[in-house]
Amino acid sequence: MALHRYSVRLAMLSDRLFLRSMLYEAAFPVGRDRPPADEFYRSDAAKAFLDGWGRPGDHGVIAEADFEPVGAAWFRVFDEGDTEAGFVAGETPELVIAVEPAHRGRGVGGLLLDGLLQAARQERYSAIGLNVPVRDAPAVSLFRRMGFETTRDRDGILTMLARLV
Repeated sequence: MALHRYSVRLAMLSDRLFLRSMLYEAAFPVGRDRPPADEFYRSDAAKAFLDGWGRPGDHGVIAEADFEPVGAAWFRVFDEGDTEAGFVAGETPELVIAVEPAHRGRGVGGLLLDGLLQAARQERYSAIGLNVPVRDAPAVSLFRRMGFETTRDRDGILTMLARLV
C-alpha cells in the first residue's frame, strides 16, 4: 500500500466535474444500491448542489494526494423555498463531503471538514448542516467529533448540525 501525503486547497470553478463525482459518492455510499450516475445528475437534488457552482456563498475544499484530487467538501446556502435542499432555514449552509473509496480511513475526511468549517466560521455563519444518507455510515463518528449533533433521523437519513459560534 502506497503512503500518500495529503493536502487541502480551495475548490475552483475548474473542479466542477470532480465535485459532481464526489456528490454521487456522498449520496450513494459503496455497497448500497446506486442508480446510474447520469440519472442521478439529472435529479433536482444533484442540480441543487452543482448547478452554477461558484456563485456567491459557495465554498469548497479539495483534498489531493500526489497532486490528484481524492476528496471534496463544499457548502451552499439555499433559498428558503428550496424543497430539494437547505433543510435548515435561513442562512445556514448545507455541507457535502466525500472521499474516494481508496483514500477513506486515512484522515482525509477530517482534513476536508476542518478546512470547510474554518471557511464557514470566517464567513461568520452561525451553523452548518448536512445529511448522512446512511445512519450507520463510518463518517457519522467523524461528524460527531467535529461538533455535529443529530437533529433529525428520518428513514435512516440523519440530519446533523454543527453550531459554529
